[in-house]
Amino acid sequence: MFKRFFLIGSCLLLVACQSNSLNDKYVSKLKDSLKPQSVTEDKIREEYLLANDYFYGFDRKQNQKKACDIYEKLSLKNDPDSIDRFGICFRFGEGREQNYNRSCELFERAANLGVSDAQRGLGHCYEYGLGKIEDLDLARFWYKKSADQGNALAQEFITELESSSKYIKKNNDIIKTIDLDYKSCKGYKQQVSYNVTLAEPITNNKMYLLGLCYEGYDGFTQNSIEAYNWFHKAAKADIAKAQFKVGYYLYWGKGVKENKSQALYWFNLAAAQKNHQSEVYLGNYYHYAYLKPKDYTQSFYWYEKAAKGGNTKGMVRVAESYSYGQGTKQDNVKSTYWYLEAAKQGDLESSFITAKNYHDGKGTEKDLKQAFYWYKKIAEQDYEDAYLYLAEAYRLAEGTDKNYSLALKWYLKAANGVNGAAEYQLAKLYYLGKGVEKSTEKALMWLKQAKKSGNTNAEVFLKEIEMI
Repeated sequence: MFKRFFLIGSCLLLVACQSNSLNDKYVSKLKDSLKPQSVTEDKIREEYLLANDYFYGFDRKQNQKKACDIYEKLSLKNDPDSIDRFGICFRFGEGREQNYNRSCELFERAANLGVSDAQRGLGHCYEYGLGKIEDLDLARFWYKKSADQGNALAQEFITELESSSKYIKKNNDIIKTIDLDYKSCKGYKQQVSYNVTLAEPITNNKMYLLGLCYEGYDGFTQNSIEAYNWFHKAAKADIAKAQFKVGYYLYWGKGVKENKSQALYWFNLAAAQKNHQSEVYLGNYYHYAYLKPKDYTQSFYWYEKAAKGGNTKGMVRVAESYSYGQGTKQDNVKSTYWYLEAAKQGDLESSFITAKNYHDGKGTEKDLKQAFYWYKKIAEQDYEDAYLYLAEAYRLAEGTDKNYSLALKWYLKAANGVNGAAEYQLAKLYYLGKGVEKSTEKALMWLKQAKKSGNTNAEVFLKEIEMI
């Protein structure tokens, strides 16, 4: 998210001078807000913040459809942040029916306008093949664009993406570490060439491994056509993980002409051998009406098989199905269970939903300690939506000891022109001297910023202080 708002010069000076390192970190970003804006730009920003209030339920009753309606209207005016947020609506099916293709189109549009979060989101599309053909090089390119703007989560994604080149993930979705590096890939290629020359049989496993090598492992020359050819040879030898790869390449037109009908054939073969990645794709055929009529009952059937087999994406899809009653009876308890299972496997979005479920007692007993655990876990991984909730936990002693200093830290990360609720709480902490040295001037600065962000409580409090 971006912080493009007005701050008067004296307020900026106060931020720059304060010793708190987090405030110092944001000074350079806040300087941009001194640039003049037109009345139209102010109006767009006001509507954008109103949409955020509706989307998250900050100062208004949560209404994600209404929020997405506003984002859509503003996206037509080419507002970069609104285009990104409209993409979020489709990405998570909040306020709009879930549609990965549409979300990635919007992320791409906002990414080209310089929105850091959209660049990270577009990288995610390419890394996982959601709405885009999987392309790890393009995934890294967009993660890097985002990270260069200071997006810490994008930098973390780069690290994870680069480290994954030395591992083969999932044989029936059980993660195994295989010594697959440039040297071993070169060795496989030489052995295969030697066997071909002598007309000797090539082991099925080596054909599959050579296909993985051609995906570009550890600097080995990437060649999607060669990768597909070797996966195809291994797939015909009835290796389930190779059958999934062939289906995947045909599905996205990678190294071969796109053919979702043939891809379906290979996914079915792999799924018959309990390949859970293929089960997720079979679910997608029914969920998104690829070649088959939309049938949530069938999509749920396949997602559930994948989830029960330990596949994280399957778990998320099952949780969503129970949450929205798609293909099964709506059931918050079961939805909460599967979000928790996905969270345990490191899925950040599921972790955030799990935290909220514990906090609100949705589908489970209210447990503020568990809510705090998950908010803290993902906030420390720079999952931005968790910042405000973690700050609130420290301020209100929800699931942890009351700690105003730590509340201040996380409010600062959540604030700065984006979150009026966080800015309002910062003002109160400075005004009362809780967790920080008392400062009416800094309280006024944050109140003005919160008012600019659309926080109505800040406007009332500001008038009360100015009357003293």
